[in-house]
Amino acid sequence: MKIIALGIILNFIVIVANAGHMPVMLSGLYKAGLDNFALAIKEGTYVTHTLITEKTLFGFLADVIPLSPPFPDPSVVSAGDFLMFYGVFSLIQNAMLKKENLDARIQEPVEKELNPED
Repeated sequence: MKIIALGIILNFIVIVANAGHMPVMLSGLYKAGLDNFALAIKEGTYVTHTLITEKTLFGFLADVIPLSPPFPDPSVVSAGDFLMFYGVFSLIQNAMLKKENLDARIQEPVEKELNPED
């Protein structure tokens, strides 16, 4: 959970520092095949993102990492996004492992009751 919170904080910092907009790298949009999204941002019709310029604060925390095909949902992500993805993945993985361990602990006494001579 802490890693998810760190990702959220990093994204929050860059958004607040840039007047409520997440900066995004134009070349990353083109690399990800998001030409229409790039056009919408250039025209100013997309209100949650803005292009990275020389005035952008904390540009290294912005959406600068293109995820192009073969990813199922091409996009441009930030370091904060990666931390959140990793945190959610770890949370799910840990929950699955705990369930496996719980199932094994429940199964052991049941097997002993069914086979008392062992």
